[in-house]
Amino acid sequence: MNLNLNFEDYESALNAIETKSLKMGVSDPLDPQMSQIFYLYGLIEFKKIENTLPFQDVTQEFKKIDEFLTVAAEICEDDDLLIKIYSLIGDLYFLVDLNDIAELSYLEAIKISRDPNQQIQLYIEILQLRIVFTKSEGTPELFQKAKQLAFDNNSHLLDVIFKLEEEYVVSIQDSQYNYRQDNTQGESKLRTSQKYKQMRNLGVFGSYKRSNAKDELMN
Repeated sequence: MNLNLNFEDYESALNAIETKSLKMGVSDPLDPQMSQIFYLYGLIEFKKIENTLPFQDVTQEFKKIDEFLTVAAEICEDDDLLIKIYSLIGDLYFLVDLNDIAELSYLEAIKISRDPNQQIQLYIEILQLRIVFTKSEGTPELFQKAKQLAFDNNSHLLDVIFKLEEEYVVSIQDSQYNYRQDNTQGESKLRTSQKYKQMRNLGVFGSYKRSNAKDELMN
């Protein structure tokens, strides 16, 4: 799907996707062809809230994006697209600190993927998530699995994994990386994570994803 999307003009981007979907001539919204449309809607809306200030209430936006991506995953018949959908679902839940669901989504994408480099990238997503939330159980094994996969495939991402491992050691030792969850009962609002913003602003974390975001919308 080649769309001439201005990534800075979200309204135009959405209009372009809508026009493209009409040209496809698909009358059933649950037709598998629509999975790419729902995915692109979700991607654009995600980029909008990703750029909001930390702690801004994104409850309504989250629900809308989650619905887009859930439907996209349910009707998708293309494994490559399904991997992208699950990866974006992981990003979405990571963004609002729902780390367990985020990790499960990345793992689903890994199960489907047959591309070692793509699998390594997804492991990196999980590892950086675990750094944010200082999750120690099973993390050394994940690092070993990711390093072995990168080594076996002569991947340039091996250096990234080693840097992540250094950050992980620091995060466990340093209390400033400890995640403090708001235990307020009845809290219904979802807010963008300050930790997510911090990780995405660091050079190594998610750099391949940031650089490819616009390309994703163009193809």
